[in-house]
Amino acid sequence: MTIEVAGKTLHASAGDLVFLPRGVEHCFKNTGDTDAKVLLVCSPAGLENFFAEAFFPAADAVDIPQTGEAFIGRVMNAAPKCGLEFLVPAGMPR
Repeated sequence: MTIEVAGKTLHASAGDLVFLPRGVEHCFKNTGDTDAKVLLVCSPAGLENFFAEAFFPAADAVDIPQTGEAFIGRVMNAAPKCGLEFLVPAGMPR
């Protein structure tokens, strides 16, 4: 995974830990050649509400893409309800 946080670019491999401070702009992308799984630990609680609204449960997502305009729409709709602001890259639907 390539992670950008607080102006720094980090490269994480299986088993690595990356701290993303609250209120700091960050992004991440799987730049490897295999699927990645990410475990998020959020404190204080509440961010799980964003994930519940924006994403589909893994068991339900077999045939549902988690990318594209519909996904971006769910993310952008859920974000302000949870106190999040997404900065959409140029060229992506807003």
